Amino acid sequence: MKLNSFSEITDCIQYWKSIRNEPEKVLSYLGQGDAFYFIPQGEKITSNFHVYPGVCPKTETMYMFLIPAEDDKKSSDEALFNAIIQSVVIKTVGGTPEISELDAKKRINNWNTHYKQWVPEQTKTPDGLFLAFNLPSSYMKASCKYVTYFALRVSSEEITGYRADLVTVDHEEEKARFFDTVRPVPPFDSEYPESSFYLLSC
Repeated sequence: MKLNSFSEITDCIQYWKSIRNEPEKVLSYLGQGDAFYFIPQGEKITSNFHVYPGVCPKTETMYMFLIPAEDDKKSSDEALFNAIIQSVVIKTVGGTPEISELDAKKRINNWNTHYKQWVPEQTKTPDGLFLAFNLPSSYMKASCKYVTYFALRVSSEEITGYRADLVTVDHEEEKARFFDTVRPVPPFDSEYPESSFYLLSC
């Protein structure tokens, strides 16, 4: 279901922001699916997407909103709305696609196996649950369909032992490729300051 205005999108993002550390609610929304599809827009591919989770308070549908990082700044509501790719979180059919890298399969499997235990633990950490992701996209081709899976990467630096991750695959390629480049926020830092994720402030 496509949202019709920028304010509906920001309502979804703000709702996620308000409930992201409430494990029962988060799990009910994350249980709606394990992936989302999207097609990059326009002629020029951005070098990074900012990816925001959101939940429509009226329909309780979970979305992922992608915006080119360079467009994630103060602008008109119309310009921001037109820059955002809306994607409903879905359950994939038949499990994960064939990905040659064993690590990618492990990360996707970690999500499918452990997210129900990981979410309550992560909500108790100082950073809490993710507010957004930085998704490098310079390798993507315009008008190609991509599927992005939720994943958990093993990390000794994290209190929970996992860091939230996304695995993106060209949906139409016969041989899938995996890029290890996603960064969840928080934590914010000099490379990914909170001010660069404008939609969080709307």
